[in-house]
Amino acid sequence: MDAMVRGAETVSESEATSARVIAETQVAVVGAGTVGTSIAYSLARRGVDTILLDRGTICGETSAATFGIIWVQTKTPAPYTRLSLLSSDLYPEVVRALDDDVEYARPGGLRLATSEQEMEEAVRLAERQRLVPGLTIETLDGDGVRRLEPAVGPQVVGGIYCHQDGHINPILYVHALARAAMRSGARVMPFTPVSGITRDAQGAVTGAVTSAGAIRAKAVVNAAGVFAPVVAAMVGMRLPIIPCRGQVVITEPLPPTLTRPLSIIRQSPKSGIFLCGETGDLVGLDRSTTPGAIHSVARRAVRLVPALARVQVLRIFAGLRPWPPDGVPFLGAVPSVPGFYVAVGHSGITLAPAYGKVLSDLIVDGRTDVPIGPYDPGRFEGKGDVVFTRGRFRRSVSLTDDAWPAAILSA
Repeated sequence: MDAMVRGAETVSESEATSARVIAETQVAVVGAGTVGTSIAYSLARRGVDTILLDRGTICGETSAATFGIIWVQTKTPAPYTRLSLLSSDLYPEVVRALDDDVEYARPGGLRLATSEQEMEEAVRLAERQRLVPGLTIETLDGDGVRRLEPAVGPQVVGGIYCHQDGHINPILYVHALARAAMRSGARVMPFTPVSGITRDAQGAVTGAVTSAGAIRAKAVVNAAGVFAPVVAAMVGMRLPIIPCRGQVVITEPLPPTLTRPLSIIRQSPKSGIFLCGETGDLVGLDRSTTPGAIHSVARRAVRLVPALARVQVLRIFAGLRPWPPDGVPFLGAVPSVPGFYVAVGHSGITLAPAYGKVLSDLIVDGRTDVPIGPYDPGRFEGKGDVVFTRGRFRRSVSLTDDAWPAAILSA
């Protein structure tokens, strides 16, 4: 009997099939942010009939609330470094094919240290990352940093320079991907929330039910970001994603001051504005900004680039990043639900081209040459009592914590 699973509840066949069928496709991608749009684009380029769905507008959530760095350094463990490096290496080809100005640049990136302790930590991390073939990473003293970026302040004692880092305008990029996907035949349906996934008697995906009606599909890709647990629950799967709030400060334009992103700071090469952000707050779905966090971001930014002490702040905003408990993505097929795929995690801007390649490989070829074993979407099944400590959050989070999917499912 065909069934639609909504959360943990199986709905009757008659209810599941009562929705008017509005479209048929090979693949329905849920989530029109950087990740989902990249996947839809990659599938369409390979001739796969694809529909891209979102409950809101294109680039309406996390992708519009980030400052757009493509960051390989600091991504550990080694398999995650390799995935990030692969994605960074794919960017030039993807951007050329878009035929749009998305303000992409790959000048390398700097992670700066303002104390000997910070520098020692950065050096230890760089030593581990140098073991990844193809990654070019250098350790610089303060003078070496300032030779690359003269605007960096005297309090900086050194830094790590990764040649494969870069930056992009995320909003321009996502919209360019969507247009390119449509030119290749994909259909884009914003403001069309998904309420259920239909499955056949063997449990395989047969489509999705949306606010506009039913869509028949052979596969569904869950790329819904912080709302990915909602979509996963539609097939009875618990996907532990926690919203991590990041707050960003945007300044008035300055003349060209920085060439490279500095981990928490970048200057737009086109508009001249600075984007600064460093926070990671576990506050559920709260997108508000806080004076304490903004003050911390501004103070750190001025220490790194003293010229910022004289600029006016134009805008402050916050966005929610989807954070897995171990910090690495969920990526791949869900064997217990044939035709259901997951692509979600933080650093969506960095990983978007890799997500597109992996999912199009899996769906078109049935395999991928990218090692994705560490990103198994089901790796936390049955681990509800495990506590994960994330140093950047200064707290431990259990999979039974209220901050995990229950808070999202009730939103």
